[in-house]
Amino acid sequence: MNRLLAVCAVFSVVALVGLVLGLVLSDEERAPRFTTITDAIENDAEILDADRHGAITLTANGRVRGFNRSGEKLWERRFDRYEPNNRVLLDARAICVERCPQAFVRLPTGYSSLGGIDRAQSLARAMTDGEMQLLTAISTSAVFVAAPTETGTALRTLTATDTQRPSAPTERSIPIAGPGYVGVAAKASRAVVGSIGGDPPSGAARISWLQATGDVWKSSGRSIPEIESANACISADGKLTAIASTRVRVARFGRPPSITLGSRISRGTCSIDSRGVTVAIISSDQDDEVTAVRYAFDGKQIWRRDLGNARLLSDADAANLVVRSAASGIVTVVDGTSGKTLVEEPLGENTFAADDGALITADRKGRPTWVNVPSGRSP
Repeated sequence: MNRLLAVCAVFSVVALVGLVLGLVLSDEERAPRFTTITDAIENDAEILDADRHGAITLTANGRVRGFNRSGEKLWERRFDRYEPNNRVLLDARAICVERCPQAFVRLPTGYSSLGGIDRAQSLARAMTDGEMQLLTAISTSAVFVAAPTETGTALRTLTATDTQRPSAPTERSIPIAGPGYVGVAAKASRAVVGSIGGDPPSGAARISWLQATGDVWKSSGRSIPEIESANACISADGKLTAIASTRVRVARFGRPPSITLGSRISRGTCSIDSRGVTVAIISSDQDDEVTAVRYAFDGKQIWRRDLGNARLLSDADAANLVVRSAASGIVTVVDGTSGKTLVEEPLGENTFAADDGALITADRKGRPTWVNVPSGRSP
């Protein structure tokens, strides 16, 4: 396969990356790149979410806009939120649904659906009224949320029976162990879930599997408890999962891990396909040195790339590994299957690495530009 896109769970969320880093991160806790209006004006627009089809951007004046690939603005929302000294806080969030710029956007006043996916706003209203946190949305029939409970957090799905007219969406709880924060990576009718256990939530994680029948998601197989700072990824066909914690382990969907690859790691993200596993190893004791490694299932190391002291821009199971050098600011894009360097350029601070391999920047007015990323070639 030529691209890691074909072997990854396309609809992942940064939540799982939080687990990888050993942090209990949530959408609300993640600090915006721009804190004040002054800070934002001095920089280009922030990209909230994007893919090959479109992008959602946030500008210094509080305008959230959705653009298609040709640069046409399809929708716009504006908001303001003031500190006591009248500086504007920019803290919008967005998750594309099916394809950008169709999206759910979280503003300071709550959720809103834009791009025509939920004209009745019933799903957005349910999330806002229920104080839920949107984790990911495969479609309007599979919206995963973290809902507050008396003991922590519950994983639920919301389904709208009619997205054209106001109606109460169907809400279903999914029983998974652990009252803490949850992250979901889903593809088609299967998903892999990472949850933080303990009361209060601790760093120990649990990996669980979900299977969908129609629009009903249920637990499948045995969960794997007490995984330290774990990240899980799922193959495109939903048959294989990999877990990157202190070691890289491979499991059939719903079964305990049967293969262990490589040596011990401190932190890592992973992608898996029918031929092997790619791991981005992040060293916590060497100034965030990033190393990318590709393993075959027999344990053979196919290739290794030392990417230096860098910040990982791509999500765990994204199509390409994307890093920004701490010293030079150079953005490097590595094909996760072949290990080939696809891009090596000094791009803007707001460069966004989409899960499907797209690389996007935006100017101060929020107009997005797609950076040409050539196709990698599998060995």
